[in-house]
Amino acid sequence: QVEQDEFGFTIDADAGVSRLDDVFYLSKQTYDSLFPHQREGVAWLWSLHNSEQAGGILGDDMGLGKTVQISSFLGALFELDIVQTVLIVVPVSLLENWQREFAKWAPSVSIKQFYGTKKEERAANLSAIQSDGGVLLTTYGMLTSNLAELAKKGSSFEWDYLILDEGHKIKNASCLVSKSVECIPSQHRVVMTGTPIQN
Repeated sequence: QVEQDEFGFTIDADAGVSRLDDVFYLSKQTYDSLFPHQREGVAWLWSLHNSEQAGGILGDDMGLGKTVQISSFLGALFELDIVQTVLIVVPVSLLENWQREFAKWAPSVSIKQFYGTKKEERAANLSAIQSDGGVLLTTYGMLTSNLAELAKKGSSFEWDYLILDEGHKIKNASCLVSKSVECIPSQHRVVMTGTPIQN
């Protein structure tokens, strides 16, 4: 039994997946757990991935599950071997929330933090993600103070995705955070904000 929803997902109950095309799909469990607007967000993120745009803004209102959309989308990309390394920059207060959401929505993805006072531990986590793949979570403060480490590993390294939570922090192009973000090499960029009109 195959049917299509309003966002372009073809629901293949026999295969246990919901496909957007010949490449991208969500597991039935993930698809069924997402609200309709979150499915629409994941579909939009995939269309953005395939466009010639370098990135976009996920501007749902606060509380509508932007973290869920990003986690489930990236989880699928990792499962399909479309991406290997992702850098997510968040306010300090949201580090643990991101850790929890990935554990729920993308449990097979390796996720480590680039945060804290132990420089050796931060460096080890960065090296592990860059070498073996996965998601590196860091903060805006860590990004600006450790830019040289996060911006490259040798001359050829490039993050597959750079995700900015509370992305209004870069609305001033001349600020240090904005300039630091510009230095991060990445194929795709997504800014998340809960108040897109104001920002």
